[in-house]
Amino acid sequence: MHLVKTAFGPVEYSTIGRGIAVLVLHGGHSNCRDTLCCTGFDLSKYCLIIPSRPGYGKTPLGLNSQPKDAAFLMIELLNKLAVDKAIVLGISAGGLTAICLAAEFGNRTEKLILISAVTRKWLSKKSREYQLARVLFAPKVEKVTWYLFKFFFTILPNTMSRIFINQLSLRPPKGVTIRQINTIRKLIMSQASGKGFIADINQRIEVDNLAQINCPTLILHSRFDKAVPIEFAHFANERISNAKLRIYQNACGHMLWLDRDSQLRDDVNTFLSN
Repeated sequence: MHLVKTAFGPVEYSTIGRGIAVLVLHGGHSNCRDTLCCTGFDLSKYCLIIPSRPGYGKTPLGLNSQPKDAAFLMIELLNKLAVDKAIVLGISAGGLTAICLAAEFGNRTEKLILISAVTRKWLSKKSREYQLARVLFAPKVEKVTWYLFKFFFTILPNTMSRIFINQLSLRPPKGVTIRQINTIRKLIMSQASGKGFIADINQRIEVDNLAQINCPTLILHSRFDKAVPIEFAHFANERISNAKLRIYQNACGHMLWLDRDSQLRDDVNTFLSN
């Protein structure tokens, strides 16, 4: 893990692999320690740069709560690392920052990949999900929330894994495999919300940002995504001129990596090699 100072504030980040730069913008409750996003990348060809987005890990929220501001912060990080151009990967709640970066800095974006990504205003302030998130993941409460979740996961891993998947999939699997439980455990034990998740659910972008993207774009989404509905993928695909949309029928919904099917990996590698 590294911490670099920029003109827009400090950024915590990690790197893995070597080769072509891939800037990974993680989803909610995550940070630069999340390596689940590395699935499918040949680490002998690609160097994944994984920053903690504003409000997560040791990257302070500061004045970077909106995607455009966060995009400028990420460009400052690339400047510090002497990376002229990168493939940008936006995952879930990291999608809006990825979109703004590709729109504002087209000359710095080689390609754009959006996986289970938020592509417009996410939760309505009147929705049950928004109100619940404000309570459970408020900065003064989120540590207790995650402590309890991790505690129950430790003593009831199978049950908690099923609950986890049920929250993310419209068609959850009938059973949970040992591999899935271990993957979820690794993910859960590294998660925290900090000030980042409350910022995420209040983020917004202009529709014009999507139309400004000119680089080749790959959008990967599950038809059964319960956290970020499939409409978000269609919304982006209709507005990004050079986009390709791949829809999956996976049982784990939002968490595309939890399914054993290698199609996602193959689709990413095909897109990167073209």
